[in-house]
Amino acid sequence: MNILKKIFGPSKRDIWKKIANHYRGQFVKGKYPYEDYVNVRIGNWDLIMDTMVEKKDNDETEFTRVIGPFSNDKFVDYSIERKGAFEFISKHFRKDVIELQDEEFNENFLLKGNDEYLVNWIFDSPPVKRSLYAIKRFHFSVENYTGVFGYDSFLTHELVFLQKGNLKDFEQLQNIFDAMALILDKTKEA
Repeated sequence: MNILKKIFGPSKRDIWKKIANHYRGQFVKGKYPYEDYVNVRIGNWDLIMDTMVEKKDNDETEFTRVIGPFSNDKFVDYSIERKGAFEFISKHFRKDVIELQDEEFNENFLLKGNDEYLVNWIFDSPPVKRSLYAIKRFHFSVENYTGVFGYDSFLTHELVFLQKGNLKDFEQLQNIFDAMALILDKTKEA
């Protein structure tokens, strides 16, 4: 077994256990047909990481997903991704492109939303920007609450992170979880 780890590196399960321990969360081993998942609490936010498969025609694409439910009192709606990272743009036509007063940021990220003032306030924050630059490829978006944490009347939406593939890079996972918490904090403060 050690020879396999030397050749291929640690397994996804090993890395996900490590990230759960890092945040004093829990790693839950999936039982068929359910996948493994990680449940952590960062500040005021409960976050779940799992994988999902998107099926289109005869193709299946696996994504690593992190979900953070929140109460969206101001009904702010946004999505952000690295330019060229995904092909989700057509899915979000209902949102307008928003540019920050930061040319480098605008060259690297596609930001869309329904409230320019609030979205600028959330993303024009140095800690949020640093956290986004630290993530290689991604798509964050506000989605309707799916009930992944059970029924709770005050949870109306989720911040959802998606990255193509089965992510097992510890540093990237830390960056993702930290970015989720920062973005959720700023969204709640807005």
